[in-house]
Amino acid sequence: YHALGTPTVAESKINEFNAEYPDYVLNTVGTVRDIDEMVEGGDHETIGDMLFNYIQILRAKVVPVDVWPTEEQDFWKCWQDFKKQTGYIDFTDMIDLCYHDVDRAPGDPSATFIDEAQDLNLMQVGLVRKWAQYQDLLVMSGDSDQSIFSWAGSTPDAFLDPPLPMEQKIFLKQSFRVPRSVQLVSQKWIKRLQRREDVDYYPR
Repeated sequence: YHALGTPTVAESKINEFNAEYPDYVLNTVGTVRDIDEMVEGGDHETIGDMLFNYIQILRAKVVPVDVWPTEEQDFWKCWQDFKKQTGYIDFTDMIDLCYHDVDRAPGDPSATFIDEAQDLNLMQVGLVRKWAQYQDLLVMSGDSDQSIFSWAGSTPDAFLDPPLPMEQKIFLKQSFRVPRSVQLVSQKWIKRLQRREDVDYYPR
């Protein structure tokens, strides 16, 4: 946001989009809903909301637009036109534009520390690694076994690739919370995954 000069965020101007594109009206995107309304179902998700959310996932996964489903491509053309006409950018643009146009992180830091790295999507990790090229140090902490945001485009592969030499890895093997019975079940279950880094992990 700051690297791009604090532009106007498109998600904050949904009413303007709805006025121009009533076929794709957005009802829940960019809104802060009261908890009582959420419980009562006061806000309903529209076809525009569903398309908007899905294209953000496609973008996070860096899926080329020309292979998107037709309906998503049609919505995307309208959303892109809206942003072009107004000069607004959306939240995903912030990552994408910086990846292509901004070589250094704001403030030109010498180091970057990323927590919960397993929750980064491919677009985000691409930007992190690009900016790190101009820095002295990049530290990424996380646990690929705990990647739980695949529904939002995240993937543990973003944390595992490219593979690093062992001397650049530090493993925190001792849990101070998980009891032995839970640890045994969790390790038995997680070993079914084909793509993971198998490390020693001890219960409390």
